[in-house]
Amino acid sequence: MAKYGLLIDLDRCVGCKTHEIVCKKEGNEVVRQPLITISRTTDEGKKVMQYLPFVQAECSKSKSCVKRVGHGQKPRCIAACMAQARRFGEVEELLEYIRTKNMPHAYLMPF
Repeated sequence: MAKYGLLIDLDRCVGCKTHEIVCKKEGNEVVRQPLITISRTTDEGKKVMQYLPFVQAECSKSKSCVKRVGHGQKPRCIAACMAQARRFGEVEELLEYIRTKNMPHAYLMPF
């Protein structure tokens, strides 16, 4: 299992694509599949749009982010997320965070 992970709270993500801009401009990365838009119906019957940022393969291939993590820093997209929908850390800690915060719409990607 991967040691680190990137957690995205789909209930907080607003689809602003800031992570894409940061990755392209600051990290000089090429984002091949930056955002997948999905819709779901809430328990109250309201339709909402959600955004699934990056696929796992793209994040783990980012040379600048891998280098940052190797130096004890977080990926650039974490600080850039205005909605605070992203967290980075050890997979076990992120899984515990999901459990304690009762996050039914969380997306955890191994890094």
